[in-house]
Amino acid sequence: MTIRKYLPYLHPLFIAIAPAIFLWDKNFGEVRFTEVLPTVIILLVFGLCIVAVLHILFRNVQKSALAASVLLFIVLFFSYINTIFFSTIIQLRWRWSFIILTLFFLLVLYLLKRTKKKLLPINQVLAVTTGIFVLLSMFQVGNQYREQYYSIPAEQVAISSNDSSDELRDIYYIILDGYSSPEVVREVLGYKEIDTFVSSLETEGFFVASQSRSNYGATRLSLPSSLNMKYLESPESVKKHYLMLDDNQVKNFLKPYGYTYIHFGSDSFTFNNSYADININVGIFTPYQMALWENTILSPLETILGGHGVIAENLGFLNRRQLQWERTHFKLDRLAEIADEQENPVFIFAHFLVPQGSNSLDAQGNFPTQEEVAKKTRSEVYIDQMTYI
Repeated sequence: MTIRKYLPYLHPLFIAIAPAIFLWDKNFGEVRFTEVLPTVIILLVFGLCIVAVLHILFRNVQKSALAASVLLFIVLFFSYINTIFFSTIIQLRWRWSFIILTLFFLLVLYLLKRTKKKLLPINQVLAVTTGIFVLLSMFQVGNQYREQYYSIPAEQVAISSNDSSDELRDIYYIILDGYSSPEVVREVLGYKEIDTFVSSLETEGFFVASQSRSNYGATRLSLPSSLNMKYLESPESVKKHYLMLDDNQVKNFLKPYGYTYIHFGSDSFTFNNSYADININVGIFTPYQMALWENTILSPLETILGGHGVIAENLGFLNRRQLQWERTHFKLDRLAEIADEQENPVFIFAHFLVPQGSNSLDAQGNFPTQEEVAKKTRSEVYIDQMTYI
């Protein structure tokens, strides 16, 4: 069979890579090509394995291709199917959605096994439809590269200082994402203990900027602005801002003085920095890859993977809440010791998704269960995480 004859049966592979390309298109600014390429390769291999197994069952390329597409669509797009159809319209829980889709797939297998009809036209339509979907997403990605992916001018910011000391001090830029001002915490959330904390900082010699305001309401705007010591000229240029965050002017200014740049990433677009001397983070998968996992039919297993026990200890990296809890503790421990391990002065950028984040900490820093979190209001959960951090 020539390559041309195989074209109508490529739709399982298009479906396999579709979620990776689609998510890359929708989150182009914060997803690197180096994350997408291995993900697409893994999905292609997964798709080929599914096709091979079903071809052994049917011994018919037309039937095995259709069965593979149905199975891959259910497995990889389960979250979308469950959210749009079962949860919203029928209002079924995950287990019932899983059972219904499993029975549907078994019915498809039975009908394909029994049918004597030629299935080439259906395969051709599916190949064209899925191929167009993937190509449109790729076109969107290419268009965004053309419009937004350009280098940041290597300009240097002039800094004047009256400090004549030769001492180069360690610099810590710690972002506690979503941390409200003392006034909001006290007056809106009713947490009076915040005054004691602020007083303790002032007693230690810290300056607390009371009634301060952010210039931007989103982290993706505020961090590129502060790390480049300038206002953003075009807040809508998303890709440019992520490039500015990576190749920032603060790092460029400090490097000639011999500073070591240490980047503490989070479960977001700050996951790592290719310009940093040292990256501190945990997790096998990037946020982009975790998002793909969470859309699959296996993602609800996080209720089993999170918490305690042998399964959780070995597969906890697939549970986003547990990973966030581990990441926070790991970063706090390393933050306290890593500067002493370096010969040169350090510039440390540390981004914590706490108190904003995945509700993975209680006031003592323990890992609460989903049931414990559900019993509290959003304000109580926020205060717990703020209290700990």
